[in-house]
Amino acid sequence: MTIRANDLATIGGAVDPQSANGSTLSSDWVDISRFRSALFVLMTGAIDTTIDFKLVEAKDTIGTGSQDIVGRSITALAATDDNRQVVIGVSEDQLTRNSAYRYVRGVVTLGTGATASILAMVAIGLAPRFGPASDLRHADCVQVIG
Repeated sequence: MTIRANDLATIGGAVDPQSANGSTLSSDWVDISRFRSALFVLMTGAIDTTIDFKLVEAKDTIGTGSQDIVGRSITALAATDDNRQVVIGVSEDQLTRNSAYRYVRGVVTLGTGATASILAMVAIGLAPRFGPASDLRHADCVQVIG
């Protein structure tokens, strides 16, 4: 049996590439009960301000009980950290499971710089519990080849 990469991983959410300044951007909520774990990847282009990146959990896709996930945040990127990537991983055992938390999203907070900073984020669901991961892809993922 051949195992393909898109059987094991898929895009679960994103912050589309954009210029931003002095704002907070959040990815879509990823239902971690559908995957064994997830990676949230932040990619920056030219920046001139600090950037914070963390994961938050909630009980549903409207953010009920939203709270930070302990230990799932980066040391802030500096205004000189152009063209960098940062990855935060999470698995269901790191969530507040006994209180029905199962949704995770990435949150990026930008300071105010002289110009807008360029960035994007993608959430990748890994090791689906049932079926191929490509069946669980985010609606904005319009093609899966492989």
